[in-house]
Amino acid sequence: MNKRMILSLALVFFLAPSVLVSQQLQTGTIRGTVTDEEGAPLPGVSVSVKGPSLLGTVTDVSKDNGLFRAPSLPPGTFTVSFELKGFQ
Repeated sequence: MNKRMILSLALVFFLAPSVLVSQQLQTGTIRGTVTDEEGAPLPGVSVSVKGPSLLGTVTDVSKDNGLFRAPSLPPGTFTVSFELKGFQ
């Protein structure tokens, strides 16, 4: 075998497992819009996502248009809570 073929086989041997592992990772995103009772967007709302498959809490703050996002979540069940001073 020549050096080029050996190098190619070595790359396949070492890179193939990492490609297979990366394809098995499954994540999801929770996203939404925080609005008041009249449907107006609420900026500055603290959004917390908790769940047994998380190591802690994922947090975000709603933007000017009320949008929030919690990316890269593992599969599971989550509780989403919202907090804004002056609102119940």
